[in-house]
Amino acid sequence: MSKFNLKTKFSIVILIISFVILFFAVTTSWYKYESYKSVKDSRHAVILAVKIGSLVHELQKERGASAGFLGSKGKKFVSILKNQRIDTNKKLSGLIAAAKSFDFKDYNKSFENYFQKAMRELSNINSMRAKVDSLSVPVGEEVKYYTQINANLLNAVGVIGFATNNSDISKELNAYANFLLSKERAGIERAVLSNTFAQGHFGNGMYKKFITLLAEQNSYMHSFLLSANKKFFNYFKEHFKGQSIQEVKRMENIAIAKAQTGNFGVDPQYWFRTITKKINILKNIEDFMEESIIKDMSDKISSAFKYFVIYTVMFAVAILSIVMLIFALFRYVFATINTLSLELQNLVSGEGDLTKRITVGSKDELGQLADKFNEFLEKIQMMTKDIKNTIAQLGSQSANLSSASKVMASTTQQTTSNMEEIANAINDATQAVDGVARSSENVNSLAQEVGDVNRRMLDDIEKRLSRMEENARLAKEAMEQINTV
Repeated sequence: MSKFNLKTKFSIVILIISFVILFFAVTTSWYKYESYKSVKDSRHAVILAVKIGSLVHELQKERGASAGFLGSKGKKFVSILKNQRIDTNKKLSGLIAAAKSFDFKDYNKSFENYFQKAMRELSNINSMRAKVDSLSVPVGEEVKYYTQINANLLNAVGVIGFATNNSDISKELNAYANFLLSKERAGIERAVLSNTFAQGHFGNGMYKKFITLLAEQNSYMHSFLLSANKKFFNYFKEHFKGQSIQEVKRMENIAIAKAQTGNFGVDPQYWFRTITKKINILKNIEDFMEESIIKDMSDKISSAFKYFVIYTVMFAVAILSIVMLIFALFRYVFATINTLSLELQNLVSGEGDLTKRITVGSKDELGQLADKFNEFLEKIQMMTKDIKNTIAQLGSQSANLSSASKVMASTTQQTTSNMEEIANAINDATQAVDGVARSSENVNSLAQEVGDVNRRMLDDIEKRLSRMEENARLAKEAMEQINTV
């Protein structure tokens, strides 16, 4: 990074930050879109599940009517069975049409397996109807055929509940599936007792099947009540009541009480109509749950789409704002830096004019930098003034030094003169001594005079030496003053 200029470094940092923000925004928006798409796709599965439930209801009635028809040897349920087959065909056609536009690849493979298996079995429904019309199929085989179809269809509905990502919808679908399974057992019970009451006794294994059906109904209904939300639970408690429910319970008790003897005294068509009323009550609850699930699903789709749009717009605005903010900051920083650069160039081109100052006009870090640089210039200016003053003082001291040098030269000249006088005196003394030696005979007479001369000479020498010492002292002080400067 050291080889890049400041602008390039800023650009790299901004690009990295922008990429991270953009990645986070795109990821979050994509997650919201996937949630929206998942809920929207689940809606198709829920609609298909509703159509499956409607078909199962009609197949339940056709199964019961067919069992009653077989049990009465074709004497009863003729018109009921004929009309029921028309209703079943309508629901079947609607389900087939819906399945053509449904993409099973987006869901659990088990869902497609259960559904396709039921469709293959339904392709043989006309063959089974023909056998029922000709009384050539045992009631157990007929009941098993319709029950197997309904089991696969209801298993497909159950898989949809587990395949849905939304927890609320998944919970509603699971409760809905348990309710349909309980209702399916009521439909099988309708077929079993329609055949039993028509024959006047339980066929082989039918009583055990009847008891099992009652237990399974209660078990699935208990599971429904445990998994149902408050809305489903309250609607069930409010609407699952009526005379038909009590009457069905009464006839079930007769079947249990006379299981060994038969001769129940119950009209199979009355049983069929009565339990059909009970099942219709269950169907009403089923319809409410279907409408509620579809409505909740639509609300979830709208909510998911709304949040997708909100997050997308919010992130778009945020990214745009951040980009504009970064761009403005980028321009401001480099505009200020350019101002600093130009001011510095002006200082350089101003032949060292230290009175100039940098003007930025901001109080941020760059403004503080300019202020600190101005303080630095002011200190340099003060140092320059101090240097000038010092130079002036040095000039004054140099003048003093020159004067001292002249004094020292004069003193030195005086010392030299004194030395010459001493030398002359010494020569005179020497000549006098020589004269004394040559005139030894006059010593006694002249001794007094020589002593006087000697004393005068010695006094003169001492005076001259004192002056030399004074001159030497003055020269030493002058040298010390020079060294000090």
